[in-house]
Amino acid sequence: MEIELLNYNDDTSGAMDDWNPLGDVYYRKVEIYKMDWKNQFDLSKYIIVGSTFGGPIAITKDDTFGKSRDSRSIVYIFSASGIEKATIKWDGGKIVKMAWSNQEDLLIVSDVGVMYIYDMFGMYKKESSFFLVSILC
Repeated sequence: MEIELLNYNDDTSGAMDDWNPLGDVYYRKVEIYKMDWKNQFDLSKYIIVGSTFGGPIAITKDDTFGKSRDSRSIVYIFSASGIEKATIKWDGGKIVKMAWSNQEDLLIVSDVGVMYIYDMFGMYKKESSFFLVSILC
C-alpha cells in the first residue's frame, strides 16, 4: 500500500473523494498489488507481525480461537507481497508475542519465558530465557 500526501497549498482542482484529511495535509492509499497468499488464511484468527520497511511478514494461528487436533503450530513467513518464504514447525509452547528485530530476525516469545530467534528464512539462530519473578501476597 502506498500513501500519497497532498498539502493544502497544492492544486486541489482534481477529484478529492478518495483523499482523507490528516492535520494540514490530505492522504490517500493506493493499492500497488494484491497479496499473493490467495485467501489461504482467515486473518481474523491469526497473529500477524510485519517487519519494517516492507520486510517479511510472520503469521501463526491465534491460540485464543482454540487448539487444533495437532498440538504443534506452524509459523509462516511471507515476503511483503505474500509469497511464502518459509515455515517453522512450532512446538515451543504457547506463543505469547512475535516481533521482528531491526536486523529482520523473527523473535518468538513463549509462555514459559523463552525467546526464540529465527532469521527471515525460518532458520533457527538461538534462544534466550527470561527470568520471571512473581510476587505472592
